[in-house]
Amino acid sequence: MTRAESGPLLAPGFWLQQAALSWRAELDTRLRPLGLTPTQFNVLASVLTVTTAEAGVKKGLATGSKS
Repeated sequence: MTRAESGPLLAPGFWLQQAALSWRAELDTRLRPLGLTPTQFNVLASVLTVTTAEAGVKKGLATGSKS
């Protein structure tokens, strides 16, 4: 087996890591003007998701709808 047939470029993990690094760099670039780190962004996104879900449940309880 030659190096070209078994090198890291054929490994899915290599490409997954490259995609993750690219995504992280883009995320850092877009969050920098907002003064946010990726961790802060993830916390805010999670809080928004929970808050939105709770609002939907409360609205359903108030109107008596089942969802």
